[in-house]
Amino acid sequence: MTNDGSQLFVIETSASQVLVIDIETREITAEVPMGPAGTHMYHPNDEEMWAHSDAEGTFYVIDTTDHEIVETVEAGLGAEGHGKLLYHEDFGSTGYATNVNDPAAHVIDMDAYERIDSIELGDEGGTHYKGYSPQTSLAYFERSGGVGTTAVVDIESNEVVDELDLAGGMYLTPDEQLLGNIGEEEIRFLDATSEDSDEVGTVGVEGGPDALEYYEADGTLYGFTANTMSPDATVVDVDELEVVDRIDAGEIERPEDAHSLHRSGVSGDGYFFTPASADGTVAVIDMADRELIEHVPVEDGVDTVQYIPE
Repeated sequence: MTNDGSQLFVIETSASQVLVIDIETREITAEVPMGPAGTHMYHPNDEEMWAHSDAEGTFYVIDTTDHEIVETVEAGLGAEGHGKLLYHEDFGSTGYATNVNDPAAHVIDMDAYERIDSIELGDEGGTHYKGYSPQTSLAYFERSGGVGTTAVVDIESNEVVDELDLAGGMYLTPDEQLLGNIGEEEIRFLDATSEDSDEVGTVGVEGGPDALEYYEADGTLYGFTANTMSPDATVVDVDELEVVDRIDAGEIERPEDAHSLHRSGVSGDGYFFTPASADGTVAVIDMADRELIEHVPVEDGVDTVQYIPE
């Protein structure tokens, strides 16, 4: 969604394009062509959307007003590979790109629309998930492809300062004090104010946690995560580092040939939403009461949800 809340940009993979939807009228207003195998899209500034073509290892930069391609940015070294973009206002005109084929974090000049450097992280694997702590100016890059660690980079010097023995998605708490890391059967919490990225604690979560959303109630911080191997969502008390609830969320599709499983989850206005692709529903969970409100029927195969405030 654009920062002004007026438009929704959606990657439509089967036709290699980005659809632009007017949120007020709920109509498609533009179809913007992009490279094949689009997966992730980012909104680093009001004027642009950066959509990544995994088949090309390239970002397609789309103007949010005229809906035209401004430029393409070849981020991956081999012109292919699944990639993400890390950006924060602290970075100025610099961004960082990951690529599962490259054992490096790529430095992107976002004004010149080009890769200007690559921070080498090793001789094997690639990079996937990413995170950033404004408290320490440290960026985190998961080393994928079987390496199973996370490189820590000082963004002021673009130098590797540490390597952590963990992998998976990273989610900063709203107060920027902790960085949640999603493991196969646990969520680790790191001190995001420490230059040593000290581990505060770990919560075991059976069922394969995935996307993590936070909610504060009565002075307590909770984490809501949708599970990939069980038909529920788990609620974690982040302060006490313990599971406090499991809530029915429905079943997702689990293809036998899948390398990994994912289940998206978003929150807004006190609700947690997660799709059940096998059931064709979206679960709506009240985060304050920690209870299921409804399984809303949509269509089989639904796998991504975006919450739009009124």
